[in-house]
Amino acid sequence: LIASTDVFQQAATEGIVLLKNKNNALPLSSGTKVAVYGNHSTSFVEALKRAGYIVEENTQNADIALITISPEGFELVSEAQKMIQAICRTYQSAKKKVIVILNIDGTIETSSWKNLPYGILLAWQDGQEVSNAITDIISGKANPSGKLPISFPTKYMDIPSSIRNTENTVYTEDI
Repeated sequence: LIASTDVFQQAATEGIVLLKNKNNALPLSSGTKVAVYGNHSTSFVEALKRAGYIVEENTQNADIALITISPEGFELVSEAQKMIQAICRTYQSAKKKVIVILNIDGTIETSSWKNLPYGILLAWQDGQEVSNAITDIISGKANPSGKLPISFPTKYMDIPSSIRNTENTVYTEDI
């Protein structure tokens, strides 16, 4: 069972894509005080603690913010966009960095907010070991070596399948 867990973690780690790393926001040093926002699991907080990070309950004491996003659909709901904007504004006004971690299964709209955080990690939905995999990446223990298998469209209408004719679908894309 432990060998299987190691394989799952290795696969998850190798699939993570670094989309943005402004001013070398990553990796983070052990002992960094982090605040975690968004839809994260307790296993993510536990993985951060095991890696030597201090997870701050009082977010004003944190050195950096980690925001996990797991949207349903192409566009972020307005609450998620407002959260990213507010956290980036608050942390950056204090000269602190923000990293967004995307836990998604396809493309999402990023053009409205991608310039706000210092870093963006694309973790996909890598299963039970994704928390440990993300921690290995943000600590520098592993390099984010994943590649994008798809392009991220600017808006939903840029996706060819978004234009639907209910009576007759014509596929214009080709190999």
